[in-house]
Amino acid sequence: MVYKIKVGGEEIGIAWDQQTARSFAYRAAKIGGAPSLRDLANPKRAIAAVTDLLWLLLPPKTAEKYRTPEELFGAIDHESDATDIHAALLGVINDIETSEEKKSTSTKSPSRKSR
Repeated sequence: MVYKIKVGGEEIGIAWDQQTARSFAYRAAKIGGAPSLRDLANPKRAIAAVTDLLWLLLPPKTAEKYRTPEELFGAIDHESDATDIHAALLGVINDIETSEEKKSTSTKSPSRKSR
């Protein structure tokens, strides 16, 4: 699912798909890893962790505009857009977890011909 948010006054969509998964791993390596749930829950680290997570999920064209999470942080209108960004990030996290569950619970069943 695509979640619409505003960054720098521009509406963008973030989603968990194959392209995002590939970019996520590469970008995470550039900043020393993706933020953990502990980072997101830590009041001293949460703002940076949320911004890092959002930066990891940016579509390629938007990521070209914000080369680092810090540049992205400066472009966010924290008063008007933070709630939508948090909701979108929660949606993407849920999509990631759902996608991982589907991978781990898939089992091969015998074909009809072999029965």
